[in-house]
Amino acid sequence: MYSAAKPMISQYQHGFVKNRSTVSNLMVYTSLLNSSLDKRCQVDSIYEDFTKAYDKLTHHVAALIPARKLKQSSPKSSCFSTPSGVPQGSHHGPLNFILFVNDLSHHLNSHHLMYADDLKIYRVISSPVDCAALQQEVDTVAN
Repeated sequence: MYSAAKPMISQYQHGFVKNRSTVSNLMVYTSLLNSSLDKRCQVDSIYEDFTKAYDKLTHHVAALIPARKLKQSSPKSSCFSTPSGVPQGSHHGPLNFILFVNDLSHHLNSHHLMYADDLKIYRVISSPVDCAALQQEVDTVAN
């Protein structure tokens, strides 16, 4: 399933992605910070943590994420009664979550990086307009 999903995973996602990690995420971020500091520019950063967000999805929605994005037929399994959350230890859980949050990248204009259920949005601040733009990004994520 990963090989089919790989081309769709955002370049900004570093969690559960081959050849990316917390280290690659941090390297991208610190590179921009260092460059900005050398130019004596301010960088504001916002951290969002979607902890347990995937566990709160209904099974119906969670099951449809890979089917819809990978254009598979509707996934079916034997029936069991659980209103929400993913089975712990699920092999597809992390990939399903990445596909679920992946679309955030299409709606953000500021620099951003993701690591599984964490999102970092950051922007060089040169004026109040930049502050307002960063706040707009936060509002976009909230919506």
